[in-house]
Amino acid sequence: MSLSQTLWRSLYFTVKTHVGYQLNIMIRYCLSGHNKSINEQNKSRMYLECL
Repeated sequence: MSLSQTLWRSLYFTVKTHVGYQLNIMIRYCLSGHNKSINEQNKSRMYLECL
């Protein structure tokens, strides 16, 4: 494996991990219904926006 391949692979892995982490937080934030006063319609719309 060449050096550039190794660099690209580690870069890809870093980006993938970071994006996955951000998505995980966002989905959890959406699903937890962070603001209890929001009605169901708004909550589902916000969930869709998060997706």
